[in-house]
Amino acid sequence: MARPQITLKLATSLDGKIALKNGMSEWITGSKSREYGRKLRSNHDAILIGSNTAVLDNPQLTTRIEGENDPIRIVFDTNLRISEKSNLVLTAKKVPVWIFHGSDDKTVHPNESLKMAKAIIKFGGSPKITFYENVKHGSWNNAFAEKDFLKWIHSKTKKK
Repeated sequence: MARPQITLKLATSLDGKIALKNGMSEWITGSKSREYGRKLRSNHDAILIGSNTAVLDNPQLTTRIEGENDPIRIVFDTNLRISEKSNLVLTAKKVPVWIFHGSDDKTVHPNESLKMAKAIIKFGGSPKITFYENVKHGSWNNAFAEKDFLKWIHSKTKKK
């Protein structure tokens, strides 16, 4: 099996920051860069973000290009901060969203996973939500520590 292709796409200001001093990060790039980013998405099986991006930017993570494939959206959200009214949840019928979360202090109960799954189903999606107990360094750390995690992601997202 071939290794998955991984691309880092990062938008920064001239001083190398990902947000302005006032915390605003939306449209830190121009329209040509956004177009390129959307085209880049169409060439990948999945797109992965952290919870801050999901919460602060409320992205769609779709190509918005007619006839192009949208990647599966993956969110590492340790404390399940993503809103049930987020663009990711509201568009889950059109494009799958997978959420990996967990908590080391039991502030996020596994029942929260069920609540989020129901929200995704409500909008016509098929949820993939994974809860990790006793998370020490974020849900992404646990997911990548799983044996063959990247191989599993690749097998579930192969473009046909």
